[in-house]
Amino acid sequence: MHRRLATAATAPALRRFSHHSARPQPDPRFAFLCSEVDNLDLSPSHKSSPRPPHREQFQVLEELRSDLALAGDAPAGVAIAHPWPEWISLMEHLLRQGHVDPSTFAAASLSSKDANAVRTACLRFGRQRPELIRHVSRWDIQVAMRCGCPSIDRKVVNSGKRLRAYVGLDEGEVCSQCNLRGSCDRAYVKARKEDVGRTVDVMRILLTYGLDVITGNVDNRACLNKSVKESIKILLSEVVEVDSRGPGSSTVKAAQRKGQSAVPMKQGDWNCPKYV
Repeated sequence: MHRRLATAATAPALRRFSHHSARPQPDPRFAFLCSEVDNLDLSPSHKSSPRPPHREQFQVLEELRSDLALAGDAPAGVAIAHPWPEWISLMEHLLRQGHVDPSTFAAASLSSKDANAVRTACLRFGRQRPELIRHVSRWDIQVAMRCGCPSIDRKVVNSGKRLRAYVGLDEGEVCSQCNLRGSCDRAYVKARKEDVGRTVDVMRILLTYGLDVITGNVDNRACLNKSVKESIKILLSEVVEVDSRGPGSSTVKAAQRKGQSAVPMKQGDWNCPKYV
């Protein structure tokens, strides 16, 4: 994963976020491992053994460097272009975990094939982390889904309905205000009672918005308002933060910003201005 990738100029609409640097600072852990390898040849117990060939030493150290990158450093030489730092953090997280190949980001912009690879990686990650939905902000899920579904893609619509049921939004009310209701064959259809919001539903909505700047796949342009984008970015950050704690973490991500409640609001609910 530390293989360097060729990159080209990025479109002006996108900011380049790159981990390239003219002279990267050496990783202290890598320096320590180098010294340990050298010390093996200097210790008395190893004097009788011939020094390993330079090529063999280089191979060992390259493997150690790769292991360090997998342990948490950003993939070396990979440049990801996107206007949202939160999206870039998610892509780096998926790269470190091996869900997506570094070659996906070799070009200045994603092709349709590369976008599909990112989509597959996000959904696979969501299916493997079913517990994450309990640790991200219900409030921000509600804000993101209140305007309707971002796309009439059937899977996106179904995920949207499950998430609205999960946070207690009234499906009929949301559909009545959605710009896509005239072209959606599932308008006003509620999620089944046994269907509950899942992490993979969250990831499907996040990737729909995240890939929009590349593929333009958000049909409901009214959803691209400031509050929805802000909530999408918060959810992206929370997914990475919670998963970075590792499996079995007992710490629940506080999905409540000041003045917000973790309890989903329903029609007719009211927040006292004193606590907002």
